[in-house]
Amino acid sequence: PGNAQELYELTYQAFELADRYRNPVIILSDAILGQMMEPVNIEGLPELEAPTKKWAVQGKGESPRKVIKVAPYTDEELIDWNRKLKEKYQQAKDKEQRHEALCMDDEASMAVVAFGSAARIARDAVVKARQDGIPVGLFRPISLWPFPSKALKELLPKVRKFLVVESN
Repeated sequence: PGNAQELYELTYQAFELADRYRNPVIILSDAILGQMMEPVNIEGLPELEAPTKKWAVQGKGESPRKVIKVAPYTDEELIDWNRKLKEKYQQAKDKEQRHEALCMDDEASMAVVAFGSAARIARDAVVKARQDGIPVGLFRPISLWPFPSKALKELLPKVRKFLVVESN
């Protein structure tokens, strides 16, 4: 993320996505981003509430007993379950690809690809390179899964070189 505010907002969004897709979400950060000391405005985002979905386990109460299965019991149920999972993953792949493109206009002949603190440093390098007349841009994946492959594929005909920077 570009700053602590964005890290906060993306973390918030990760919980919403985990609930929407009923899928675990992993927030990939690094020590530099995790220990930043920057102001964060926590106003404006709605408060998360306990899920009221029929699949959610609420604990003991008046609702009917819920049985949690690791996987379906019969082959037919397993096949149906896998088809539904495939649809869910495709829906996420189609709707949830996120990225940032900086200076990736028609002039950019090289793209720096980075995420996390490496992207923050790369952003400064791209801005400096542009000031020096070097036609470079930044492509920052925000989601690593689904990877923003659609946006990256759009760059392939335009950009001659890619420099991938990482600090993991």
